[in-house]
Amino acid sequence: MKKSILVHFSLALALIVSACTKETKDNLNEISSNTQQKIESAKDNAAQTKDEFIANAEKQLDEIEDEINDIQADIKDGTQDMKEETKEKWEDLVNERSELEKSIDEMKDSTEENWEEARESFSENMEEFKENFNNFIEDLEMG
Repeated sequence: MKKSILVHFSLALALIVSACTKETKDNLNEISSNTQQKIESAKDNAAQTKDEFIANAEKQLDEIEDEINDIQADIKDGTQDMKEETKEKWEDLVNERSELEKSIDEMKDSTEENWEEARESFSENMEEFKENFNNFIEDLEMG
């Protein structure tokens, strides 16, 4: 009889442990699935943010390109007379703008691991370009 009770107790204990283990596994699977969904959602948001940032950067470059084209048209028409030093600064600005365009391509090709670095690099370069461009315009107006 003691053996029978011990066997039943052992079986009951095994079923309880098994049920807890199955329940625990189910909970872990659910948590894992929820976590995976959150990771995917975060990736989607990061990609959207990346896409939005790149679209904004491209828009800024297009606006800069329009300003550059206007100034170049003024130079060709003779409306703007530039000294040699000013022409060199102008060429530097045009080259900086081209570098910004390359930076956008790098951002488009960036991975999750290097996206932040590419974004920060572009932002810093864009700020430097804007400062140089504004200084150029001020010098042009003064000269």
